[in-house]
Amino acid sequence: MVRPSLHDVVVRPAWDDSGTIYLLGTLGSPNQFFFRNQDEAVSRALAYAIHARVRAWLVTGIDDFTFTLLGTLQRFGHPTDLARKPGPNRSRDALA
Repeated sequence: MVRPSLHDVVVRPAWDDSGTIYLLGTLGSPNQFFFRNQDEAVSRALAYAIHARVRAWLVTGIDDFTFTLLGTLQRFGHPTDLARKPGPNRSRDALA
């Protein structure tokens, strides 16, 4: 089972007097931000994941141990690097 690492960003639902809020943080540190709606929290989590090159997760269960992977850029240095890497039938000269 794939689980978040200490540096991955995690969105957690929580409840206060006004209703549901969404906490944003990493597993290795306390929550850093809170948002009133899930869409904004997920958007910010994905933006942070792209910037920090980590994965973004959403806690989907009642417990804090059920996660859904939102996105990752962990395997690649930069999104444009994929276009620059030569495939099996292309040479490096053809990419210049």
